[in-house]
Amino acid sequence: MDVRDSANPVVLSAARWLAGINARHPWNHNEHFHGWILRNLPARRQAAVDVGCGAGVLAGKLASRFTRVTGIDADEGMAVAASARLAGEPRVNIMRCRFDAFAAAARASLPGAAIRRRLFFRYTLRWDKPR
Repeated sequence: MDVRDSANPVVLSAARWLAGINARHPWNHNEHFHGWILRNLPARRQAAVDVGCGAGVLAGKLASRFTRVTGIDADEGMAVAASARLAGEPRVNIMRCRFDAFAAAARASLPGAAIRRRLFFRYTLRWDKPR
């Protein structure tokens, strides 16, 4: 059930109230953690993948710290927004796809790639160059 489709007057009133609060004090739970992510990047780094990149805010911040950044999002609107936001950033590539499709492509193009699910919905792509 999507509360935005509700006809319940209490739900509609609460939605209007929350919209007003957010308009005055915008807050994004994902962006809240960007500072922590940027402070905890590994020392050896070349490429980053922003899974569920949304509008591309984190991917844009990572671009100055990595040789290349790939942002993926399953939602077409978000992928388009991220692509538009980062159109002038040559280090960033935005893809519209699900994580499992991206992981399969990464394994196919990088023999030795291993994708691990970490805490909550964070993932790590590790690549050990074949000998």
